[in-house]
Amino acid sequence: MKFKRFLPIIISLCILFSSCIQINAVNIENYNHDVATLNETNFLHLTKEQLLEDYEYYWKIIKENSPLFAASERINKISGKYEEYKHELLNSNSNLEQLECIVKLSQCLIGHTGLFFDPKYGQQLYNTADRQIWYKHLIDPISEKNYNLYKLFRNKKLGYIVKSQKDVNEIYANCDNNIETKIIKYNEIAYVKIKSFGSEYIEEDKPKLFDFYNKIGGYKNLIIDITGNSGGSTTYLYKNLLPLLTGKLSVKQYMLFKVGNKNREFIEEAFGNDNLKPICGLPNFENLSEHDKKGMTHFFCAEFTQELEKQINFSGKIWILIDGKVFSTSEALSINCKQTGCATLVGTNTSGDGIGCDPALMVLPNSKLVFRYSLEYGLNSDGSSNAIFGTKPDIVSSENETPLETCLKTIYKSVWS
Repeated sequence: MKFKRFLPIIISLCILFSSCIQINAVNIENYNHDVATLNETNFLHLTKEQLLEDYEYYWKIIKENSPLFAASERINKISGKYEEYKHELLNSNSNLEQLECIVKLSQCLIGHTGLFFDPKYGQQLYNTADRQIWYKHLIDPISEKNYNLYKLFRNKKLGYIVKSQKDVNEIYANCDNNIETKIIKYNEIAYVKIKSFGSEYIEEDKPKLFDFYNKIGGYKNLIIDITGNSGGSTTYLYKNLLPLLTGKLSVKQYMLFKVGNKNREFIEEAFGNDNLKPICGLPNFENLSEHDKKGMTHFFCAEFTQELEKQINFSGKIWILIDGKVFSTSEALSINCKQTGCATLVGTNTSGDGIGCDPALMVLPNSKLVFRYSLEYGLNSDGSSNAIFGTKPDIVSSENETPLETCLKTIYKSVWS
């Protein structure tokens, strides 16, 4: 996830807006079901018409507000999927199957999409002065009672279901070992693997990482492996990685917006009324899709320069290993390294969507499930969509070679040459 205001790693802005969703009177105790009981036909006590209303509500919101809708149409044929899953919903008498149709449709939208991970955990995450609108979207008691639904869909790996940071242990067998450090070659090559940038690992990992940094101060190469790391908190980057990246950080990023009725207040609060410019004033970019640009109304250019104070006595070369699972905050690190040259990226293209602020939230009117969608269309320096193309490494791994193998081969080759 992305946090706080104008961080040098990523422009992560606060967004506040008032929910316009009406809360209907429902017996919330009916929603507190164990996962094993969710196969009951009408466990939510909702009619097919009510679930169809939820389905159409989701469709209307993303169609009118998502800046990645046109790209999702072009790449994933989302309109055809809308018709397909609507037909499935109308031919089902099960609340669970009807909800699955909405989740499957959300899978066809590019970017930060799918179900919000856990409303109760989200309340803790967003109950801050600069995140009250997210918090307001997550305090509905029915949404909280529906937690087992989120868990079920996550277990079924249905759609892109974003996991809460406390569920990282479902990805990695041993959540107590979020980092792995080792010496590959004495005095020459050190290695650290970071599986997650989750906020709960910040303080736990910091002393281990700094102790390791201090031990390898005289080494010529440090390899930071973030393959498989799907993100977390930018605070993790500030406290545990930025102390290594000394010198000037200068980042310039363009974001495109499709300002609609739902996301207007998100955008205005996050970026300010005076900072957004009409899309007609956007500079020309060689690889910007004209198809995607047509649906945009505004753009924002974020520029940030900061001198980093040297905190770690390490002057060797830094290599960062990336792959197709690098996303969100870990993608933000990749973007920063790509733009500033403070580290060399090795591996394969990332999954992207690391430019911008926290995704917008929506609450379905009847089931009260919380979905999210990316608020902006972030551009790589050549104008290509970061959410679609991700970040290309400086050194690309061949098909049968791991990023670590590629990196080591490059290091050894520079020594021999």
